[in-house]
Amino acid sequence: MNLRRVQYDVLDSRLRGEIDAIRHASFDELRKIYVLARPDGAATTHGIGGALGIDAEWLAVAVLFSGSAVAYFEYRRQDNALAIKSLCVATAMRRRGILRQLLEQLSAEYKTAMSLWCVEHTGNQAIFARVGFHLLHAEVSPYFTTPDGRPIMEYQMLRPFVPLP
Repeated sequence: MNLRRVQYDVLDSRLRGEIDAIRHASFDELRKIYVLARPDGAATTHGIGGALGIDAEWLAVAVLFSGSAVAYFEYRRQDNALAIKSLCVATAMRRRGILRQLLEQLSAEYKTAMSLWCVEHTGNQAIFARVGFHLLHAEVSPYFTTPDGRPIMEYQMLRPFVPLP
């Protein structure tokens, strides 16, 4: 699968619409599991903002396959790693290796470790473990709760950079 990354802000209206639909569908799924604990939706140290806004400190990227949008994510260099957030893959395109290929592209280009945060009960910790991430830190989330207000855990995960021979 030949994936192409394109900055979100240069997409035409059709592709922006496709990406926005992917983002909304993915985050609608997650809102059944966790919600923002802060009613103002203010940005946090994890770079999470209210609604589905795009944080100007992060590079927003669409992932295209055969001219159609299949995924979206944001990233930036942070400490000694490439920090990734808001990663979502179109429901119909999941389990096809898009995540693995995307991470390999980023690894080859940036030659650095990658880090991200995920929330318990989403299944994302297991997904990221399958593509080389390991648990770095766990904490009760200061930003999210379950929809009924109970505390929920967040996991910081790291994928070390391993140079190819």
